[in-house]
Amino acid sequence: MVVFFVQVFSILGVTYLNRPRVQSETKLWMYMVGSLLAGFSLTASGSFKEMLAIELVGRMGAFGWKFPSVQANESLFLNYVLFCSGIVALALFWVWRPRQAITNPVGRDVADRGRDERLSKEDFRRALSRYCGSLVDYLNNYDREVNWSDRDYSPLEAEVETEVSGRLRPKVVVNLVEAVRRDRGSQTFVVIGDPGSGKSVSLRNLVRCLSSEAEHTGVVPVYVNLREFPAGVQISVNGLVQFARESVRLQTGRDGEAFLNGWYEDFRLRGKLFFVIDSFDEMPQILDADERSDAHKNICLQFDRLFTQEIRACRKVLASREYRSPLNVQGARLVIRPLTEKQVRRVVGSRVLGRGFDPNEFVRRVFRERPELASLLRNPFTAELLTDFARDRNGELPSCMFDIFNAYVNSRLINDEPMLIERSNVSASEVRKAAQQLALAIFTDNRGLETSAAWAVTFLDQDFEGQGQSLVDGLKYARLARVGGHGRVAFSFAHRRFAEFFAVEAMQSSGRPAPLEQIPTDSRWRDGLVMYCGVAAEQERVRVAEFCWERILQQSPALASGQVEEAREAIHCLRFLVAAFQSDTIPVAKFNSKLGLMLRRILKKQSFSGHARPNCTLASKLAAEAIPLVDGQNQQRAILQAMGNRSLWVQETTVDACRNLPSLSEVTAKSVRTFYRMKPILEKVQNFADLDFALSLSEAFRPIRLAYWGDILEGVLLALIAIVLTIAIIRSAHLACNFSEFSPPAISGIR
Repeated sequence: MVVFFVQVFSILGVTYLNRPRVQSETKLWMYMVGSLLAGFSLTASGSFKEMLAIELVGRMGAFGWKFPSVQANESLFLNYVLFCSGIVALALFWVWRPRQAITNPVGRDVADRGRDERLSKEDFRRALSRYCGSLVDYLNNYDREVNWSDRDYSPLEAEVETEVSGRLRPKVVVNLVEAVRRDRGSQTFVVIGDPGSGKSVSLRNLVRCLSSEAEHTGVVPVYVNLREFPAGVQISVNGLVQFARESVRLQTGRDGEAFLNGWYEDFRLRGKLFFVIDSFDEMPQILDADERSDAHKNICLQFDRLFTQEIRACRKVLASREYRSPLNVQGARLVIRPLTEKQVRRVVGSRVLGRGFDPNEFVRRVFRERPELASLLRNPFTAELLTDFARDRNGELPSCMFDIFNAYVNSRLINDEPMLIERSNVSASEVRKAAQQLALAIFTDNRGLETSAAWAVTFLDQDFEGQGQSLVDGLKYARLARVGGHGRVAFSFAHRRFAEFFAVEAMQSSGRPAPLEQIPTDSRWRDGLVMYCGVAAEQERVRVAEFCWERILQQSPALASGQVEEAREAIHCLRFLVAAFQSDTIPVAKFNSKLGLMLRRILKKQSFSGHARPNCTLASKLAAEAIPLVDGQNQQRAILQAMGNRSLWVQETTVDACRNLPSLSEVTAKSVRTFYRMKPILEKVQNFADLDFALSLSEAFRPIRLAYWGDILEGVLLALIAIVLTIAIIRSAHLACNFSEFSPPAISGIR
């Protein structure tokens, strides 16, 4: 009876393939399931042994094993063919799936384009080709303008976590474009990543991919850079729609007019456009708006209405950093992860190739000797700058992040000074001073990170006697700034980090006090002030740390109870302390024991407990990050509480924090050891090289690394034993089978 139902289900699965309305990916799935079930039905019908014998008798004969003779029949041959076809269909599915995932708009079959009369017209093909070609040309030119390096570099794309509710572990894919390819069920994607993590580069690559496939898929990309949104304009749904249309018009110029005038609005209403929207957090209206403010909530509401009303049928991607990210925008969240140790070594190795520089030893030194610089290695942009610094100084490490940027700018301007004088008649010192003044004005005058080039020229003319244009040209030639665009010529620094560096340098040279009130609101000054703490005097660093601690104390009850919204300022200040004083604990020495007690209260809320609220998990994660700041006794107890947390996110954060500690107590090391032991053996084997290298980066992890080696050896031995036992059982069964073919001889005279 079981065999009958399995065979019937297999036939129904194969028959279902003939339905014309089924999408091709579903057909492959049904074909695979039906074929595999048909093959597996051999096991229940007793034919599996025969099929296995036919397949393996030639190979196993070399070992002296004998099988009973079998005769192939038509049913056996048919089932065997179906089984093999299912395996082939599975392989074809995985090869074919990525391309299809990006080309089909949600809810629409690509076959519909065959009924679209416009797509068959030569004028449409020509207009679409010119539109996509000019868009790609614009992106290529944009990449050249913001390329701060001497060489044609391509930042390494970090791995991407796809956050899905109900999944214990986030799904990790190789890069952003691949994540969008694989997700066919989402119409909206929210991309989260730190500055320099590769968000913008990945989005521009996505637009290029969509452009190359537009003629075959009927899905047309639209690229929107929100940092170009006018600073004085109130954000509204209609304003965003018009800004997107105007951005496309300026990007594609005359070549895009035919498509824009004839098909753009129709494609938007029919869901045939794919909106790729970058730099939400760099909009002028967002840069200084607190996440709890009515202004930020209203802007997020306008984007939500834009996505659910005006471009509801279209697919779209919206990119931002974690803080200042769009609230209440429904969609799949794609989180760009920091570089893994393997990717870090790849980035470092590519920069020091042929220089007699050991990338593995360099990475090891950074993690062991200067843990505060380890976060720079996990970001593609700062990893290359840090590697260049050490490469040009025979492995010397910088004292702080400010020194990395200072060395790069010095090298760039010194090398380019002869051409700066020849082309623009300005010196390197003048160009540097101009950059400082522009950056400080951008950060203090509430301007966007991208502003008008005409404003930059006029602003510099005031202090440089009419040399504003020459200085702007000099910054562009030195690849410290971008000057370009269509229609409105824009000015911006080649990277946000350069703007932060020059603003901090201007503040330091002029004696301007640090705007500490910007820290609790996580404004545009936040990352710049982290850099500032690396070069400020000790007294100034203590002042900054105590300011943050006072704000944390004010909201500590809300933070300890997991009330994230009420403790927003405390969270920003705690994150700032971790970023600025992770290894320089002198500024936090006055309150590190009190901070340790507070962290333990936060971690106690969820440790060894049942299901907790997501806000409590976030608070516990933030507390785990701050463990290196507290005194030794509270450190060890906080680690034990964090490792007892039921959240894998909190546990992984705690393990990363432990790598910055000089030593671990026996009990603490045991809890971390348990964390690695609980990893699946297959994951340990697959990621052995990466995990082993990560454990070698800290002296405190030496015993854990030895125990990890023991787990691997134990797993290998168990696998070998299982294989030997399996072979022995199979051989014994075959011997018994062969013996049963011979009956004992009859003895005459006995009845």
